[in-house]
Amino acid sequence: MKKTSLTLAMLLMAACNSNNPNDGTPTPPIDEWPPAEELVHALYISSAQSPNCGISAVDYSVFDIDGVSIATGLSNESGAILLEELPAGAHYLSYFYRSQNPAYKYWSSSTFELSMLSQASKVLLTHVDDGDVAECFAIQDSAKAFTFVNQSGGETLQVVSNGELSNSGTAVNIAEESPLLVTSFDSDSNLLFSELLDSRDFDDGSEIAIIAETQSKRVNVNTPMSSEHFSLTYLNYPLAGKFQSALSAAQVLVPDYHIHEGSITAVNDSIVDNDLWVQRREVKDDALTFIDINEMKITATFPTHVDQGDNLATDVEFELSGSDVTGATAGHYSDRLYTGGGPFCAEDPSYCRYIYRNVFATTQAGKLFIAPLPEDILFHWMGGGITSQALIITDQDSVAALQSLAAGEASHSFESGFGAADTDKALSVSQLQLMPVSAQTRDEFEQRYQIEFNALGTANVN
Repeated sequence: MKKTSLTLAMLLMAACNSNNPNDGTPTPPIDEWPPAEELVHALYISSAQSPNCGISAVDYSVFDIDGVSIATGLSNESGAILLEELPAGAHYLSYFYRSQNPAYKYWSSSTFELSMLSQASKVLLTHVDDGDVAECFAIQDSAKAFTFVNQSGGETLQVVSNGELSNSGTAVNIAEESPLLVTSFDSDSNLLFSELLDSRDFDDGSEIAIIAETQSKRVNVNTPMSSEHFSLTYLNYPLAGKFQSALSAAQVLVPDYHIHEGSITAVNDSIVDNDLWVQRREVKDDALTFIDINEMKITATFPTHVDQGDNLATDVEFELSGSDVTGATAGHYSDRLYTGGGPFCAEDPSYCRYIYRNVFATTQAGKLFIAPLPEDILFHWMGGGITSQALIITDQDSVAALQSLAAGEASHSFESGFGAADTDKALSVSQLQLMPVSAQTRDEFEQRYQIEFNALGTANVN
């Protein structure tokens, strides 16, 4: 068996140097990592349960920088919204998913600033009716399937790859050629070893023995703030994959990134008195250091809904202060709406729906644009309206910060009950995944994942 380190040389790229979605799809890296040239510059609508199946006929709307609607349409049979077909002046793209099944109660909508979508991307809807993915129009064909044999000495293995479709125990299917990070754990879930492989070295159906000779590295974690959610990501172009590692006695075990020539980043979520603090940091000098950002303060004026169909809440206002805040910010607004209706649900299927809405955009003068819901969405006087809301604002307005918000890296606590009166009213984030197709150079990749930020959140429960 051939084992290959994934050390990649810096390459001269013929690529797009703009975030303008109308500039065209950049030229792929000459190494063709991964070979997915058939993926067009598009936002694919998919689901967390069936991430390779595009969902067709999803409504979308396009808005200019002032929030004025300039176009509408439907995703195609592959679930794609073709970005290069959007009109000039497009600034925001918003989709609205609703099942045609009258018994299905969950709908969702997300709005993205177009600068985020610099390559083929897919949004993984959290709640999708099975009937809407029964006819699967594949976004990508499954390239390979592997089975891993654990000879590492550890109790369990974890596999991370780009384009992963499923990972069950020691078997994994990938939708495209990909790096493979395989980590080994003891019976207490402590990281023991890691091995970095290249899927191009193995044939489809291969059985791969994992020796995992590279021992884990112990990193000191310094944080003055509490930690409710601590996540780690290993980065080695073009692989960016989360892995598990327990935080114990102010230390964490990670793959030896000096040997693999990758890097490690971490996100720390803390909730105190219904305020959310989030920090992302890169491991440096064998230490992971968070800072005290208690001085950051946020106050928000959340939109409200009036009964009888006022569904056009399109702005949330906020003020962010603190010693490190410069005024340039990016935000994630999330809410959960109930269309109401009580006993009238059977009479009118437009009632008694739960709608999860998310917005990812840079801010303008302390305001965050929220795309309106379709005009036919009505709210019944019996219980209709917004049930919970949350807002998180970063201390920078980069595309990388927006992509981190949309990937859920800074918003994990939304789905853990932050901003909800109880778990039944928890918010839902349908994550955006940048498909590792050719539009990113290595420099763009590293800027995206290694950028550090601080963020602060607040919530409102009605």
